[in-house]
Amino acid sequence: MRKRIDWFLAWSKTHQGKKLIRYTASSVITTGVSFTCIVIFYGLKIIPGVIWSTLAGNVIATLPSYHLNRLWAWGKRGPSGLSQGDRPYWTLAFAGIASVRSGFTARDIVRSHHWSTSSTPDWSPSPT
Repeated sequence: MRKRIDWFLAWSKTHQGKKLIRYTASSVITTGVSFTCIVIFYGLKIIPGVIWSTLAGNVIATLPSYHLNRLWAWGKRGPSGLSQGDRPYWTLAFAGIASVRSGFTARDIVRSHHWSTSSTPDWSPSPT
């Protein structure tokens, strides 16, 4: 076990290790921001519906995500904008946010087939 810890500590000091740790740290922080927004919006009924609350939370979380990745992972300083290097980030960020649409689609399919979460079969093994 000690060997693995030593290997990880050595790896974390490499360029690749530092970059991955910074990406991970920014993702953890951004996930916390998104989750907090969702809980506040949905829990306090500021935004009705969990899907709309999730959409709003994810949109808000893209801002700290961009700035944390820009500073920590990419090592960029100074003014930012829609430069050539930033476009892939924003494209992927908004594609991910747009995927929330799949929640609406799933809801519509469930409603159109008159499925109910209370009538779904219990897939747990039956006692023998």
